[in-house]
Amino acid sequence: MKAPSVEDAVPDDDLLRAPAEPRRSRAERLASRHAGKAEYQKRTTRHDESQFEMLKKLELDEKAHLEGWMKARAAALAKANMPNGFDQ
Repeated sequence: MKAPSVEDAVPDDDLLRAPAEPRRSRAERLASRHAGKAEYQKRTTRHDESQFEMLKKLELDEKAHLEGWMKARAAALAKANMPNGFDQ
């Protein structure tokens, strides 16, 4: 049987791989202004609204994005420092 390593003690979790710097997704980088909607989007959103407009409404402003990133980063650090298998 192999002895436990440091890697075994650290949970492999997406939060721990959070970027060191915040990255914002902007509608301009995600969709063309002329992109069509998926069928489910056509059924559940306004018909006169484009894919771009739909994504634009979901964007966070700079302050809200940074606050969310800081909370996620703090949660990742707290989780990384917990003993394996211990949940709050």
